This record gives sequence, structure tokens and C-alpha cells, in this order.
Amino acid sequence: METTNILLDNAWVAKISDFGSCKMGITSNFGTHISTDVKGTFGYLDSVYFMTRLLIKKSDVCAFSVVLLEVLCGRPAVDMRLEEEQCSLALWAQHCIKKKKLGQIIDPSMRDQISLHCLKVFAKIANKCLHNHPNGRPTMANVVVSLECTLAT
Repeated sequence: METTNILLDNAWVAKISDFGSCKMGITSNFGTHISTDVKGTFGYLDSVYFMTRLLIKKSDVCAFSVVLLEVLCGRPAVDMRLEEEQCSLALWAQHCIKKKKLGQIIDPSMRDQISLHCLKVFAKIANKCLHNHPNGRPTMANVVVSLECTLAT
């Protein structure tokens, strides 16, 4: 998933397009992953998938986190015009979150539109979704519940 695959209808309801990774592949005996040639857009690729070629449900969680960060930061997943440490949105955002420097990553036009509490929770959710180990990532269902609870506060 990447931002260009999210379409909005005239009622602003999101629709997902481009299911290019949804292809028949060699499935393990346990049905937990699909083995494929690495496909996808840099900046959204799960590092585990990139290194092992094992596409799992939590690979989408990682990609969705990058989409969340694009919305929050107002910049693309990869921007080669920036300094080396900022080229990868996911890596740069993780660094800023770890150093408690959320003010550096938020899009200036969003600063007055999000409470500090919501910003912290949003960043925490995005960061968890980028966990290096898939078992450390939440499920998409958990991400949705967490985001909905944050909006309700």
C-alpha cells in the first residue's frame, strides 16, 4: 500500500487500488506467508519482506505506517533532495519519535489542527507499526481501534 493506491470517492470515502502483490505464490505449509520476488515501492517496503521475500499480513501494517507518516509530515516516503538522514521518511520519523522531537516531523499546516496528546498517540501507533520484528507490530484491526480511540479523545 502506498498513498497513490488510496483513492477517494466524491463522499471522501477511501477505496484501495492496485493489488499487485496479491498474486499466486508458493505458500508455506502453515499458510502464514507467501514467498515472492521482491516487488513494491521503496519507502513502503517492509524490511523483513525485502530481506526474506516472505510477504505476511504485518508487511501491510508497516506500509500503512508510512502512509500515516506521509499524512502527518506532509512529505513523500522517499525524498532524495533531502539530507541523507532524512531521505527515508520512516527512518527519519522513527529517529525523531525516539528523540521526542515530534515538532520536527509534523507538517507546519497541521500544527494547530492536532492536539499534543493526539500527536503523541498517532506517532506511537505509527512507530509500533514500523517495528523491525513483525511480531512486535500491531494488527491492522488494532491500528484501526487505536486510531478511532485517539480521535474520540
